[in-house]
Amino acid sequence: MTVENLVQDIKDIKLDDLILWSENPREPFGDGSSNNAIIEMALIDKNNKWKLQKLHHEMGGYYDKSELPIVIEDEKKSGKYIVYDGNRRIILIKYLQNKSAFTDLNFSNDLKNIEAPTYIANLKEIPCNVCNTETAISSVERKHIDSGTWGALEREYFLAQHKKNKTGDGSEEKISNFLQFEEETNLISQNKKLNQRFVKEEVLTDGNLKSIGLEFRDDGLHSIYDNDSDTKIVIAEIAKAINEGEISTRKRRVNGKETLADRLVEINPDLKDKIKPIEEKQGSEENKKKLKKATDVKIGRITPVSKEPKIRMFPSPLNLKGKCIVNNLYGDILEIDKLKHQGKCSTDFPRILRFSLRLLVESAAQTCNLGDGKFDAYIEECFADARSKILDEDEPSLSYNDIKTHEDLNKLLRAGGHYNEENNSKESGKMIEATHIGAHPYSDSASYGKAHAMSIIVGAMLQISHGEDKP
Repeated sequence: MTVENLVQDIKDIKLDDLILWSENPREPFGDGSSNNAIIEMALIDKNNKWKLQKLHHEMGGYYDKSELPIVIEDEKKSGKYIVYDGNRRIILIKYLQNKSAFTDLNFSNDLKNIEAPTYIANLKEIPCNVCNTETAISSVERKHIDSGTWGALEREYFLAQHKKNKTGDGSEEKISNFLQFEEETNLISQNKKLNQRFVKEEVLTDGNLKSIGLEFRDDGLHSIYDNDSDTKIVIAEIAKAINEGEISTRKRRVNGKETLADRLVEINPDLKDKIKPIEEKQGSEENKKKLKKATDVKIGRITPVSKEPKIRMFPSPLNLKGKCIVNNLYGDILEIDKLKHQGKCSTDFPRILRFSLRLLVESAAQTCNLGDGKFDAYIEECFADARSKILDEDEPSLSYNDIKTHEDLNKLLRAGGHYNEENNSKESGKMIEATHIGAHPYSDSASYGKAHAMSIIVGAMLQISHGEDKP
């Protein structure tokens, strides 16, 4: 975009005149969708892309007018403006000002319990940057693609929809394998670890896809296999290998001499007789003619297999304030965890770790002046922010143990009843009881995997409340 084409004008616009962008690359909803339909999608947040609870925490109870939404005039509706950037903030404000419209919707209680501060409840209009479409698109590209706030899939959606590049003869470049793969299988949007740039640039290349018998043509995905079921099996193995870390930027990439087929067979030798490549050598035309258009290869989430031997407590090192009880206990837990990996502990050892987590959280609560025995308040205060900071490589452990939201955590702790074998009394479903049961003889408390998963979220909370940068 040239400076001559730049159009910007700051003006106050009524909230009622702002239309949410239905083609938002964060999660495209379809042209013409209503504001309420988009708000409902963001509240439910099935794919964890909107994170309105985190946004509410970051906003601190007020709307910063210096953060201007980028809007364009709606050509179809006079006096209305489409929000190209700033949709999350507008969604949150519209929800808080009209919560009664969403009472029957099934979404996080944490969001349901948020009350609109007086300032936001009375907000009628906000300043916006009114642009032409070209300026708006360029601004969105700079803010989200260049800064890396979008994943690879969101980037590809945006480029395909709004930045259609031309080839040398003036025709549009073909849609990337990455985006076509998503449209055919739903695999990338349903499996977070696939939404990475290296998957687009190194895994789903033409050569790699042909090595496993797949090829994209003008009319979609074509497969060398006899039926879609066999095609699905091979496609699912890609997601499984990436979800479980067998193919990653850290371990055995497939961007060299080794093909995707070679790597998948190495991971799972049973695939050796199942994977059929599309031959590129001379005389392979007959082979190519055997390809059939795949018509039903949509696949959901591939749950990674839990691999307990390699995991450790607090996988991401914490930088806590020195010479305090929280830092001391954290270091002690790491030391006793080493005993497990040296083979010096019984299978009941995780109970000690669970009890140690209880002591650690209780100490953190006391040093935060939340009162003796009230560390549930500490967890409630830190949980949402901590959950949003979890690293991608730690997500599978939390997902596998159902620690995704506050409600998921409660459900996990209530699962199976958590009965005390001594007095047969049922525990309630709060995270405080997750740590309390560590010292009791529950079968669930002897799971090292669950102790590890809890240490991930507890560690993130400690980093927030007791990081070395805290006063």
